[in-house]
Amino acid sequence: MEKYAGLARQAFRAYRCEEALEWSLKALELEPDNQEMRFLALECAILQEDEDAILALLGEIYRDGLLTVREGFFILGRLALAAQDYVLAEEVFRALLGDYHSVEPRLKGRLSKAKLKEAQQGLLYCQLVLGQTQFALKPVQAPARQRSAAAPAAAPSNKTKPARAAPVPRAADPRPDAPAPRKPKVSGKAPAPREEKPKPAKRHRAAPSPAGPGPPPPKQGRRGGRPPRAAAPAPPPPVAPPPEPLPG
Repeated sequence: MEKYAGLARQAFRAYRCEEALEWSLKALELEPDNQEMRFLALECAILQEDEDAILALLGEIYRDGLLTVREGFFILGRLALAAQDYVLAEEVFRALLGDYHSVEPRLKGRLSKAKLKEAQQGLLYCQLVLGQTQFALKPVQAPARQRSAAAPAAAPSNKTKPARAAPVPRAADPRPDAPAPRKPKVSGKAPAPREEKPKPAKRHRAAPSPAGPGPPPPKQGRRGGRPPRAAAPAPPPPVAPPPEPLPG
């Protein structure tokens, strides 16, 4: 066994995973309880994507109670379901989900929501398949109906049953086909007349003065500045010359 174990370690260090898997499996045939060779073979099987070897090795680790990672439970349940080992898959998925919802979980690691949902669906599918199988093996037979001995058998009666009266036809529906138009509601108060507002008188512009426009108003000075200058006095009107005396 030591020879095979040494060859497995040497091949694994040289990244020859396929060869290391073969030597480690041969070492496990001679010593099944060798945990070093078991985990070495499992790692090589995962790298080689050998699903049959992964299922066998993970199943042995799970039965020995050495599987303590949630990811390992999920992989084992998925591979068991693919191999149609519904008993093992149902047991593994139920243990995984029970530990996930427990107050004191013992498994390590985390699982994504997608993997948890897949585990729930796998558990339901396994339970459905196992339930249908049990139902097919042990069908439930319905109990036969037995007549009670205490109830006497009914004697045939010579009396004839009275004939039932014919049903009375219903009267025609008095309601018209189309509903009558509704009358508009009229209130008791008459509407108050609207008051017309007087229109404002038009403004007329004042007629221009014949004397012409007056002088512009004096401009106010700036705030805090000099006072406005006084307007210059208007020049006196020209005086007409006296008339010349007429010749005598």
